Amino acid sequence: RVNEVHKLVYKLPQPNFEMLDMVIRHLTEVSRKYEKNKMSVF
Repeated sequence: RVNEVHKLVYKLPQPNFEMLDMVIRHLTEVSRKYEKNKMSVF
């Protein structure tokens, strides 16, 4: 399943791929600071 998602992501048009990348990076940063911002993934 992860492999299927990976294939789909790489088929995205470049602007969409870049936006997805930005969103994922942002959410990763938010999750790193979960103790401070109280926004965990759990």
